[in-house]
Amino acid sequence: MKEVTVFVPEQRIAEFYRRFGEFMSETEEFTAASELLSGDRVPAWVTDPGAVHLAQKIWSNLSAAGQTALGLLVDGALEERPKRFTPRELVEHIDHPNGVSGVAGVFGSAGRAVKKAGAPRYLSDDGDPWHFVWDWDGTQYWMAPQVAALFREAGV
Repeated sequence: MKEVTVFVPEQRIAEFYRRFGEFMSETEEFTAASELLSGDRVPAWVTDPGAVHLAQKIWSNLSAAGQTALGLLVDGALEERPKRFTPRELVEHIDHPNGVSGVAGVFGSAGRAVKKAGAPRYLSDDGDPWHFVWDWDGTQYWMAPQVAALFREAGV
């Protein structure tokens, strides 16, 4: 590998890390968005017989910071009123030395862990590939309650 340095506008650092994570996953196989469970952008694989094993595999591929971040999303998703987290809120829990851009890096790395586990990726509404283990709208991260419940069942 060769180290490359690039300049990124400060307001797009999180997006850069997400897209870089997708680039590094080097996959071209995507499932149609119609395979998502209706309405909630929940990956259809969460209802498959091997879903608990896949969730455990994803979890085992995460870094400690990734487990902390996704653990917060699981907890937030299972609250009576599901919670979404800004990168700044996650920084408080993860205590990443690089702050908000570090959180984006944690999720970029987590995306590679999802890919390594073999979870399918779907084409999102804007045509980008995404796995929908968690979601990001440019300002907040969250997890669908169905995915969070699966991770709980998997022992997370």
